[in-house]
Amino acid sequence: MLTRQAVTRWLREQEIRPQRRMGQNFLVDPQVAARIVNEAASEGSPCVVEIGAGLGALTEVLAQRFDSVVAIECDRRLAEQLKKTFGDRPGVRVVCADVRRVRLQELLERSAIGTADGSEPSRAVIVGNLPYSITTPILEWLIEQRLWVHRAYLTMQREVAERVCAAPGGRVYGRLSCFLQYRFRAEPVLQIPPHAFYPEPQVESSCVRFEPYAVPVVAVVDEAALFRVIHAAFGQRRKTLLNALSAGCQLPRQQVEQALVAAAIDPSRRAETLSLPEFARLTECLHPVCQ
Repeated sequence: MLTRQAVTRWLREQEIRPQRRMGQNFLVDPQVAARIVNEAASEGSPCVVEIGAGLGALTEVLAQRFDSVVAIECDRRLAEQLKKTFGDRPGVRVVCADVRRVRLQELLERSAIGTADGSEPSRAVIVGNLPYSITTPILEWLIEQRLWVHRAYLTMQREVAERVCAAPGGRVYGRLSCFLQYRFRAEPVLQIPPHAFYPEPQVESSCVRFEPYAVPVVAVVDEAALFRVIHAAFGQRRKTLLNALSAGCQLPRQQVEQALVAAAIDPSRRAETLSLPEFARLTECLHPVCQ
């Protein structure tokens, strides 16, 4: 099922057309599959949860390297085929579900993946080829489920990967960069060309490794306030911080200016120039008035 010829033949025989609305671009390059799994399998976790198993290209390779594989697929037709393919394989469980509605702790508990004394589920390695149209919601899901994530290896559109991994100062650095980098160390591990998929997407892809921090990368009294400040700062990113925060936080310019000065941040700077420590410092200065 890993080759383009085998995939196109099987889809034709089953009278299944890949659905663009579901982001169905199936991996058909065995070398890419092997490289992704080699990265993921080096982390030492016995369990892997695969997002969007599709036709099982990664599932097959993962099953050779992990003690336990939970393959999640939301397309019922493909999920049924996966169950036929892997139904008699020990350690492989196929779940038909939208991953955005999956609670990882409960999934691991139901899959009987626990610690040696059975007290709680182990953290899992997450692997997946994300549909381009819902990449951001799945990344938000990853943040929510982070306590049960050992590491994640997620393939996404290259432009989104660049945003996720961006450093301050660039045009692609934004809210998504800040929200993810607050909780995870993110770095690209593999660039993937369009011809590695069928149908071929019109964009290049990147596989990004996400490693959760034991504690957030910066310390703040109120995390919700930090996120409000970041959201407001990038809400009108072409404006100066003074103007963007005044509008986004609905505060008088004088109060915002005082907070910026107290945080040692030039009010004429723009949001994309601020690092997370600077956002944290600014939040502490704005916290009494930005509720």
